Amino acid sequence: MQIYDNDIVKELKEELVEKHKDWLWSNRQVGVERVSEKLLIEKYLHHGDEHQWEKLKRAFKKADIKRVWINSGGLSGSRNNNHEVARFFFSIRNPEKYQERKQREYIASFCRD
Repeated sequence: MQIYDNDIVKELKEELVEKHKDWLWSNRQVGVERVSEKLLIEKYLHHGDEHQWEKLKRAFKKADIKRVWINSGGLSGSRNNNHEVARFFFSIRNPEKYQERKQREYIASFCRD
């Protein structure tokens, strides 16, 4: 994963473990060094606000953010903010249609010879 700004990544990790422990998978004490970039992106995509999203945009490659978003259910419609994420990060004008098209393509990929 390509990082554009290590200072922003460090700031987001510190904020995650100090202020947003409830976003993490357990109540155990988690140190900044144990938070991967993938986990950091995933948690802020699903729970963060536009200010935090702006920091993600400045810290990581758009392709890396999109990969994490898709792999964590971005196209499934299971998250409440998927359409906002699609508009904010990827300039997708009609996220509902984009999501439907991507789901059809995904299903069709299993039906090919």
